[in-house]
Amino acid sequence: MEPWDYCSHWVRHISPDQRGYRVECIKEIERATLGQYKFDTINKKWGAKFENRPKIALKLLETNHLLRVAEAQLRQINVEVAELIDKINKITHSK
Repeated sequence: MEPWDYCSHWVRHISPDQRGYRVECIKEIERATLGQYKFDTINKKWGAKFENRPKIALKLLETNHLLRVAEAQLRQINVEVAELIDKINKITHSK
């Protein structure tokens, strides 16, 4: 997953046209790569839109993205299961 795409998905508190968006992207990329790539390295060596990123960074970002998506889906499933259990309890206790 390209860094700019990763940022567009996970950096939501600031829009790409706002000042500071790239800095927030760099912070997010540093976290997503588990500190493998440091802020200064990303900022100075990867290019304006991260076009000079190392290839291995793409795998780290993709893996992080997939894990976060799975986590969000599991949270949603937990909510749905809790609601279902509530409904079942109401039905069984009303009899």
